[in-house]
Amino acid sequence: MTKVGSMRPSRAPLVSRRMQMALSIAAGGAIGSVLRWYAGQWTSTSVPWGTWAVNILGSLLLGFVVGAYASRTIDPAWVNGVTVGLLGGFTTFSTFALQSVELWESGRPQWAAINIFVSVAAGLTAAVVGLAAGRAM
Repeated sequence: MTKVGSMRPSRAPLVSRRMQMALSIAAGGAIGSVLRWYAGQWTSTSVPWGTWAVNILGSLLLGFVVGAYASRTIDPAWVNGVTVGLLGGFTTFSTFALQSVELWESGRPQWAAINIFVSVAAGLTAAVVGLAAGRAM
């Protein structure tokens, strides 16, 4: 039998690290998804400008965060909340793919090709620039 005064306080965290990570990613994903929706609201043309913008900006920011994180001690829950959550919810490969197919099917194969080329080339370039900028910090 243990006396009340002799009980040691629990050292277990209130919320486990895994749960902190999941909550951080979920919160970031919610914010990123809403931002993605807003970006789609201001572009309603037959050319997927909003998808280009979010994917290229997302690539730049992802590169920056990863580059900056590599040389610093930053809470992994924060980094994953931004990278996997916020930027994962903000960017959209599936929409890029669907819009490319829709451009092709609507008789605009040249726009489908431009969409694919610009998205991949600009996204990779933005990621390289973001990484360099993040590492330079």
